[in-house]
Amino acid sequence: LIDVEPADADAWYLRGEALAESGQREPAAEAFQRARDLDQLRFRAPSVFNDVIREMADRNDAVVVDVENALRRVGEGSVIGRESMLEHLHPNLDGYFLLAAEFHGALADSGIPGPKTRAIDDERARATMPVSEVDRWFGRYKVTHLMNHWPFTDVPTETVLPAPKTFEQKLARDFYDREIDWTQAHRRLLASYANRGDQQGYLRTVLVLADAFPFSPQDQYLAGVALGRAGRYLQATRYLLRADRYQPKDKRTLVELGRVSMAAGLDEIAVRSLERALELDAADAEVRALLEQARR
Repeated sequence: LIDVEPADADAWYLRGEALAESGQREPAAEAFQRARDLDQLRFRAPSVFNDVIREMADRNDAVVVDVENALRRVGEGSVIGRESMLEHLHPNLDGYFLLAAEFHGALADSGIPGPKTRAIDDERARATMPVSEVDRWFGRYKVTHLMNHWPFTDVPTETVLPAPKTFEQKLARDFYDREIDWTQAHRRLLASYANRGDQQGYLRTVLVLADAFPFSPQDQYLAGVALGRAGRYLQATRYLLRADRYQPKDKRTLVELGRVSMAAGLDEIAVRSLERALELDAADAEVRALLEQARR
């Protein structure tokens, strides 16, 4: 086929599949790349775009982060596949994590964020991804529906999803069916984790909500408290400062801000917050004791 139609994308794709099936992964990757470059349905940029990007970067002393090669490294035999991709175009969560890690590494190497203070391994970074279980399942449902329609199939098929087995899946399904919205799903998820005593699930979800609603003092407060309980005092301080910004006369926020900032070694913030808390309630002996501790 390729000899007859050397510019036929389908022929190159079939060649790639045949090579991959026979274990020839490197030639398969080249064939798949050729198929992409010849695809007349331009969902993806052809290789020449990357050539232009590299040329312009060289001219302007810019940094190129080669995420395509990074994705190839985790693919089976250099073929970018379902290990990192949802479909033909969009990365899955592992793929997005890899993209973020590559850009973070390039930024750190350039010194743009400032000097490195501590290393965070991939396991910890993955554990703090701002994605809830509802988000994960909703994404799977949407992709399943997407793959049942053009251009992934010539004849659309009805999407039949499995019955939910967990509370997280039930919330995601209700969101997918438009019975509840995203906020309702996550408020209910947060309450469920609190009732179950699932601290890890609670922390992940409360941070998702706090980042989604940065102007909500209640969401910032809850995130700060949860981070403080987890021993992440510096992060807790950031969220509680935001809560204080939008609700400046809330005593509980000021007291919690005093606690976590003192634990983080930010004594100036701790003293100022606890002094303001005492102005709101001068008879609170516990706050007075905390203030004395912060002043030492």
